[in-house]
Amino acid sequence: MVGESRIERDALLAVGFAGSLLVYVSQPRPEGLDPIPDMWPLIVFLLPATAAITSALFARLWWRDPVREHDAALDGIYRAIVFRIAAFLLATHAVVLTVLCGVQWIQPWASRLVVVCLGMAIVAIGNVLPRTRPNVVIGIRTSRTMATRDAWIRMHRAAGYVAVGIGAVVIASGALAPGSTIPAVIVAAAGIGLATLIVQHRTLRRV
Repeated sequence: MVGESRIERDALLAVGFAGSLLVYVSQPRPEGLDPIPDMWPLIVFLLPATAAITSALFARLWWRDPVREHDAALDGIYRAIVFRIAAFLLATHAVVLTVLCGVQWIQPWASRLVVVCLGMAIVAIGNVLPRTRPNVVIGIRTSRTMATRDAWIRMHRAAGYVAVGIGAVVIASGALAPGSTIPAVIVAAAGIGLATLIVQHRTLRRV
């Protein structure tokens, strides 16, 4: 079954908070934050807190979802997607903490690493997106996609392929493209992907 357990997710969050606490107590607050001292803990703890809140919010919505099929395999798909979102946030957090600790070699590459991590997250989510089924938490929810189970599957199979393609472009641009061109490349890939999904959506039967 695809999907990480709640224990694995909680362990990942615990590592993120532990890293934040270690940096908070061991590293001096950057001088640029002197006029706004409250910003230092916000910077250090923001991403793991965001990951924890996102996971809790998704869980609450998922278990209250009146539409979804109650199936252990689908619960695993949901957990897999939420885990990948949290993993991206905490991978980005690791890069931020490394920069805050003054590791010199990573600083020129930090922004590229974040872009590559984003691409990997998009690919990972795209790989499992076709296995979702109608729900109100994760996916493309319109009158057409929610009309039938088959319509949802067709739309999300296409969305999975698009996500993997966009993610691959994001990874390649983060690793290889000149820095100034990365945003344009990502926007172009996203635009093509969106156009593809619009075309696919129009093939679905209207309710």
